[in-house]
Amino acid sequence: MNVGDGIGAKILGFEPKTQSVGKTVMRRILTPQATTVIRLAITAAVAFSLLYSGMLHLSQPYAFVHAAARYQLLPIRIIGLMILVPYVQIVLAACLLTGRLERTALVLTAGLFGIFACAQIAVLMRGDTISCGCFGFASETVGRTSLSIALAGSALCVLLRVWCPGQLPSPPADQAISGALQGRDAAARDPAAQPLSS
Repeated sequence: MNVGDGIGAKILGFEPKTQSVGKTVMRRILTPQATTVIRLAITAAVAFSLLYSGMLHLSQPYAFVHAAARYQLLPIRIIGLMILVPYVQIVLAACLLTGRLERTALVLTAGLFGIFACAQIAVLMRGDTISCGCFGFASETVGRTSLSIALAGSALCVLLRVWCPGQLPSPPADQAISGALQGRDAAARDPAAQPLSS
């Protein structure tokens, strides 16, 4: 098939079979239930990474502050405020896991990962070799891996923010029961629908 045949098919209203098959496959795969499960899985992964990092930082608060100081991006007078970051991480993780203030939590988490990424980029541009401080004493040196984790976390939060909220659709049986109950309530409120008494 040449280009002219493709244009002629579009003019006549015919779509190539490959496109229609692809769309059908995607619709069957990305059902409402599947998209919700995927979204929840991504949310859980982001939340547990925040929770794990926050708990490690709480158990090693001075190690985290020392790692943050080695970035040489903040004045010494306010570097001590970094000790509050683990609490922020844990609160954000709790919001994501419970669904409370989920949209706000996603925006703040994306910003937090973005700040981590920018700090690591600055270190890489200076050519310094320091610990990233992401997971306490077990943290690795700032490099492609640590930067990729921060960038991926921020990107996933942005994706979830666009995707949020997602809810599983009601099963057909529940929908039928709900419709029947609504119809019964509507009939009870409508005097014309009630039978005449003898």
